[in-house]
Amino acid sequence: MPITANKPICFTGYTLIETLFVLTITLGLFLFPSLSVSAWQKQMTIEQFFAQFESRIYATQKIAIVSQQATRIFYDQSKNQIVFDVPNPNLGWSTLEVPDEITVQQMEKLIFAAGTGNESSLQAYRFYWTNKRQTIVYQFQLGSDNMLIYQLFKRVLPQSYHNL
Repeated sequence: MPITANKPICFTGYTLIETLFVLTITLGLFLFPSLSVSAWQKQMTIEQFFAQFESRIYATQKIAIVSQQATRIFYDQSKNQIVFDVPNPNLGWSTLEVPDEITVQQMEKLIFAAGTGNESSLQAYRFYWTNKRQTIVYQFQLGSDNMLIYQLFKRVLPQSYHNL
């Protein structure tokens, strides 16, 4: 005769606390990627806006040289978009919408001279990125065919200059 008696195996159910714990962990695993992706997506939207802005400025300047006609860039405040006025407006990129996270602080009309592409008014475009608390200034130099980006970091540095 065996010394130990066979006892029936009894499975106990999960308690409410254990269920809530597992539910919280599972919910966190599903929500964390979606929240981090949305923040990353907003960042990429802003960076893409500035990349498109720079490339369209260069293209507008090159069109003024090649077409021998003056081109201009201006900000349409009613539609919150930047307009690139070129001789052939059917290019598909004559307007660029400004994202909601960006505030246009200063944007005067910019005209590239026909044939040379020079911009002699030394106008500056000033944008404020609200999420990063960062002011970004695009400044043109007289006749240099170069555009400088001045990024003013409010917290980190007073000014940092990037030559394009």
